[in-house]
Amino acid sequence: MRVLILGAGHTGDAVAQALVGESNDITVVDIEQSRVLQLQRHFDLRGIVGDAASPAVLREAGIEDADIVIAVTASDETNLVACLLASELFNVPTRIARVRRNELSNYPDLLGDAGFHITSTIWPEKALTDALLRLIEFPQALQVIDLAQGTLYLMTIDVGQESPCIGQTGEQLRPVLDEHKAAFVAAFHEDKVLAPDATLAAGDDVLVLVNHEAADSLISYIHPKENRNKNLVIAGDADMALRIVAGLKNRNAYNIKILEQDEQKARDIAEQLPEQILLVKGSYLQQEDLTNVDIDTCDLFISLSKHDDGNIMSALLAKRLGAKRSIALVDNQTFADLVRDTSIDIIISKTRVTLSELMQYVRRGDVVAVHGVHDAASEVLEIIAHGTPGSSRVIGQPISSITLPKGSSVCALVRGTDFLAASPDLVIEPEDRVIVFSADKHLMSKIEALFAVDVGFF
Repeated sequence: MRVLILGAGHTGDAVAQALVGESNDITVVDIEQSRVLQLQRHFDLRGIVGDAASPAVLREAGIEDADIVIAVTASDETNLVACLLASELFNVPTRIARVRRNELSNYPDLLGDAGFHITSTIWPEKALTDALLRLIEFPQALQVIDLAQGTLYLMTIDVGQESPCIGQTGEQLRPVLDEHKAAFVAAFHEDKVLAPDATLAAGDDVLVLVNHEAADSLISYIHPKENRNKNLVIAGDADMALRIVAGLKNRNAYNIKILEQDEQKARDIAEQLPEQILLVKGSYLQQEDLTNVDIDTCDLFISLSKHDDGNIMSALLAKRLGAKRSIALVDNQTFADLVRDTSIDIIISKTRVTLSELMQYVRRGDVVAVHGVHDAASEVLEIIAHGTPGSSRVIGQPISSITLPKGSSVCALVRGTDFLAASPDLVIEPEDRVIVFSADKHLMSKIEALFAVDVGFF
């Protein structure tokens, strides 16, 4: 596949890293030469320095032969114009644009065929907001992802010190998981994927699939120590805080304080907040200001500024001052790796949550979702099985007979409204949603090929 990536920032870098080595022909365009050169030093790809909204630059980058254009520059305007050019001048079939300006979501016709001809639009602010809302709802979880059209959660949960999971294998947990309408996907010890027959220890992380209605009870079983997110402090980005407040399912169940340093921004936000939300003017990096929002009684502190280092320092300071849990927004992977073993409970990346959404439009065939898990080293795919026993290598086959790459496994099927945990004799039927885990994200192309339908089917 010929892929043209416009923009070599955090997202462009992550997209290139995800696609390189999968027999893709990748070209990256950025106006900053240093960014292009940095990508070329790390990955086998072609780099072009120039304006992504220039037809001449796009032609130099090989857009006439591109299968897909991914516009993720820092400028919404550039991304929109590039997609329009890709469609109208160069007839590129797939055109993906990242758009930060949320108000444009109110004008779908403007973005679609009647306007800028974007085939798929990625909204990073919405993706981040949704991810944070799920973490607020499930305080014991380290990651919560929607799958199967919003009927399942893919959850990473820390095995608590008092967990009955300690000393158990994934298979031994199956009766409990069946009771909770759940399926075991994988387990992790620090940065390693545990073998399927490995026993769990306190501090390990388990990755499970679970129906929405059973999520609370399953989390309580795996991590029995009660955690409640009642007192919230959100700092660093009042606009994002406003979106979080608006998205909370049961806003009255929380005591929420927003810390905002900019006086004008504070005034603007104050007019839009419900009466029960307290807005406090102050810096997320100052001990006195954190004390003023009662950080010592805070159940969850969220630092969301545009500065990774500030978010890290703020989350560490909040924990030292008594906050029970903290989340820091960190996009720089080097920074994220450095603070992984600190007191910060969760590192979240706008780039990573955006990438998960974006990659479902890049993967071929009937892959409807791709999500990085456990620091994005592993991935989970949701694939719709199409074809017949004669045209497909998986239709009509029991799971035990499907030869997946080493480190990969079928975890569950969603058949209509039924959730079916994987078992050796479970047969894949047409239109099943197949949930596949891979310990190595670079094996995804092989998994996709396995589920591909022979041309004769069409």
